[in-house]
Amino acid sequence: PIIEFLEHYVEDHFHEEETLMQTKDYSGYDLHKQEHMMFQQAVKSIRSLYDSNTPNAHIIFKIRKCVDQLVRHIHTVDIGLQFIEKEN
Repeated sequence: PIIEFLEHYVEDHFHEEETLMQTKDYSGYDLHKQEHMMFQQAVKSIRSLYDSNTPNAHIIFKIRKCVDQLVRHIHTVDIGLQFIEKEN
């Protein structure tokens, strides 16, 4: 279930964010998009490990690393989105 959650999050939530940033011509869009692509690749890698029956401990480590990076992204990159309305 956590892998499915991450798969939907990196597609649905990131798409919504990117659409908002493009609509508002957000100056930090390129950096944000790069970060999103990194997370999408990480989640695809986790799915691949799971599908290939990689030991659970390794998958859990990768999930934890991805979630930690996502939290960092929210606290350091997403924080800029609070100013999106002020740029326009």
